[in-house]
Amino acid sequence: MARRAQVPGFRRIAQWLGLAVALLSMISPFVVAQDSATAVSLAAMHLVAGAAWFFGLASTGRRAR
Repeated sequence: MARRAQVPGFRRIAQWLGLAVALLSMISPFVVAQDSATAVSLAAMHLVAGAAWFFGLASTGRRAR
């Protein structure tokens, strides 16, 4: 069975692009939230989601030995 060719570097591009989007979207809670506690909580959620995206895609590139 033939393996499909993968685009080299796509996972790495998606990894950094997703992290950048998460970091940039951290700004919006401070603009739209009614109070600072909500804004900080939502910004922290964006940070955690961005880290999960980054490290989740990083771990998919490793092969089992």
